[in-house]
Amino acid sequence: MSASPPNRTVLHVILKIQPTNGQYNEHCLPFLDGRIEDPRRLVVCSFLPPDLDVHPDLELFAGDGTFRGGMRALDQALRLEPDVVHVHAPQTGVLVIAAALRRRCGLANAVYTIQNSYQNYRLRNRLLMIPVFAAYPRLVFCSEAARASMSKLLRRLARDKSTVIPNAVDVEGLEAVVDAVPARSADGFEVVSVGRLIDIKAPLDIVQAVADVAEPAVRLTFVGDGPLRPAIEAEAQRLGLADRVTVTGMVSRPDVYRHVAQADLFVSASHGEGLPVAVLESMLCGPPGVITRIPPHEELVDGLDDAVLVPVGDVPALAAAISEAVAVGPAERANRAAAGRAHVESRYGLGAMHQAYGPVYRAAAAEKGAGIGPSEVAS
Repeated sequence: MSASPPNRTVLHVILKIQPTNGQYNEHCLPFLDGRIEDPRRLVVCSFLPPDLDVHPDLELFAGDGTFRGGMRALDQALRLEPDVVHVHAPQTGVLVIAAALRRRCGLANAVYTIQNSYQNYRLRNRLLMIPVFAAYPRLVFCSEAARASMSKLLRRLARDKSTVIPNAVDVEGLEAVVDAVPARSADGFEVVSVGRLIDIKAPLDIVQAVADVAEPAVRLTFVGDGPLRPAIEAEAQRLGLADRVTVTGMVSRPDVYRHVAQADLFVSASHGEGLPVAVLESMLCGPPGVITRIPPHEELVDGLDDAVLVPVGDVPALAAAISEAVAVGPAERANRAAAGRAHVESRYGLGAMHQAYGPVYRAAAAEKGAGIGPSEVAS
């Protein structure tokens, strides 16, 4: 499958390459390692230095976290004359606007993707999105829920130039990793949650819910890290769960999948998302899930009859859902898991996402002459 003509150069402008960065994992790696056959030339400009060893075939220009350093890296990347400039965050969106102003050119070949719902953005980023929505000719939302969540002003600015292309996961690559995971030998019931340990993900709700489950063999693993890690560990200690709650810290993507594949249930207690890749990946890894009833989650599982959703912030309901998953037994959990896996495979594969971006990229590349390009920076 080819989503773009031969030799097209696509520049992704992102905040940082790190293990959980979807712009690198889903938008770049599949082309670099041959999972998607497409002759495009991939370039990344990162505002911050990477947190991992990038693919050897990736052309990377990394800033140092300062505006000057970011502009320097972006200027170097733009000298490659990209056909399409694809931007993924409010900060980098404004950085590209600033570069266009310095070069006295437009953004006709630029694409901006909104990766989250409005309420999840900090106030600073909400303000930065105003010039971004006004300046970019093509806006892509990761879900209908994300588009609907925007403020009235941003919805007005996005009118007639926005589309929805859902986030996606590498179905084949993930399943290959999961198929090699040995069966868990330990007894008991394993609950897993994947994501940053921050307030909007509500990890402390999950700790309390596990404490409220009558079944004493339930164990909980948080795959990830974040500022709430000390609070989670302290709460687990206070509730007498110190030996049943584990925080892995940052681990590789294959290790994330292995942790989830060996669990009996995954849980997301999040108060807000865009279209959560962590939930999609968890559904592919095998266990059934319990997720909060928020618009992005409801959109993600639309049409999945066995989906279990609980009200946001309702710890008793979350504990009851976990208890119910324990009670139904392994056969029923396997049936639910299979249905969830088939649902993701049919709707959220990488191929479908990149095919949907094809027309967007072609339209942007056709405007390259009026877009941001390699002209010298004005003095």
